[in-house]
Amino acid sequence: MKVTRKKMIEELKSIEEPTLVHDGDLRDDSILRIISSEGAYRLEVDEFPIDGPFEISDDEFNEISKLDLEDDDASEFYDYDITENQMEMFEAGCDPGVPYFRYQMNVREEGPVFNEDRDELEAMLIDDVIDIVECNTWEDMSDTELEEWYNWHLFADK
Repeated sequence: MKVTRKKMIEELKSIEEPTLVHDGDLRDDSILRIISSEGAYRLEVDEFPIDGPFEISDDEFNEISKLDLEDDDASEFYDYDITENQMEMFEAGCDPGVPYFRYQMNVREEGPVFNEDRDELEAMLIDDVIDIVECNTWEDMSDTELEEWYNWHLFADK
């Protein structure tokens, strides 16, 4: 049974919170799709901006804390087997031995954000996309677009 345009719009407008929707593995999709009660947001990205989890060991944390981070000479950094991720985690105040997810998107002014809770980072991502992308309202969509987004919303966590 085909869903009418009116019914699709009613159902889409009943969405309580903006939601990131995807088909399959979110990390393999280069399009961020967000649905809200107002409409849809779409942003193409080079890669999904949340990755991890990453962890820094006690030993790695101690090695980094011994480095002179104020020194502009990066050679001391390369003398140790310390990755950029580990340095970012240290600078962000991450605790050793705790797995963190990292969120970094080019539109963000500050550096990467680390958090143990991936859902919190996805909420930041949703807010960022909504801030930078124009909303395509449900009423302004063609029937084909509306049907496509209606189908996308079926992938959303309910």
